[in-house]
Amino acid sequence: MRKTFDVHVYPVARVKITGIEAYSHEAAIKQAEQTDFHELLRNEPKAGSSDIEYAEEIAGFLVDEPDDPEHERSVIYDVFEGRLIPHKFVAKLLRRLLAMCVEQMNCCEEALAGEWDRSDDGFACMRDRLAEVLAEARKNGFGDWVDQVEKESNYSERGKS
Repeated sequence: MRKTFDVHVYPVARVKITGIEAYSHEAAIKQAEQTDFHELLRNEPKAGSSDIEYAEEIAGFLVDEPDDPEHERSVIYDVFEGRLIPHKFVAKLLRRLLAMCVEQMNCCEEALAGEWDRSDDGFACMRDRLAEVLAEARKNGFGDWVDQVEKESNYSERGKS
C-alpha cells in the first residue's frame, strides 16, 4: 500500500561573499558565517554577495509522515557517496569505529609492554596511526565521543600506569 510522505531536501548552495578583509582564512570564514543566509536566500543577491547557485549536491533529507504529528517515525538521512544512510546509524557507526580504535590501541600498548608473547614494530606503527585517527576525530569536533569511548575502555587509566 502506498503512503504519503513529506520530504525535506537539504540542497547545498554555493554562496560567494565578496569583500571580506581578514588576517587569515579562518578569520574570513568567521566573518562570512555572520551573513544572514535567511535574508540572503529570500531576496535577490545584494551588495556583499555576488553569486548564489545550487552546488550540485544534496546534503541530506528529512522524511516525515503526515499522519505522525509527533514525528516519531520521522527519519533524517545523510547522503554519503550516493547512498542514503539514516543519520542515527552514522552516529552509532562513528562511535563504534572510535571505540574500535581505542580497543586496538589497548592491544598495541599491551603488546609493546611485553604482555603478549610477541611484539614488533608493527604494533608501534599501528598504535601511532590509531592515535592520529583519534586526534583527527578530536580536532573535528568528536572529542567528547573519544573521551567517552576511552573512559568506557579504561584506556586513559592504562596509559598512565
